[in-house]
Amino acid sequence: MAAKHEMSVDEYRTRFGLPWSRGLTSAASVASSGWTHERKAKARKLARINRFFEQAHLAPRRAPAPFLKAEAVKNLGEHAVGFGNTLALINLAREARIALHEVDHYR
Repeated sequence: MAAKHEMSVDEYRTRFGLPWSRGLTSAASVASSGWTHERKAKARKLARINRFFEQAHLAPRRAPAPFLKAEAVKNLGEHAVGFGNTLALINLAREARIALHEVDHYR
């Protein structure tokens, strides 16, 4: 990134408003990565057998990008509050993920 655009990855994302949760790899690079449909299917099958999605822990989230913080303050105000009990939301999301995995397992 530095050689081509003369800026860091974070500066590039901030300047162009790109999501921080996605990579900056080109479509051509992704296509040549070796992840074919067969390989993805095999990985999904192994994840189901190993019950990966039931046992996976929730990864901590990275702090939001500075421009996202500024946008949130602009749109919501300085004293905006969250959605309530964060732990309850995390558990609900985990249960939904497990339920979706079980539905997919029986297809």
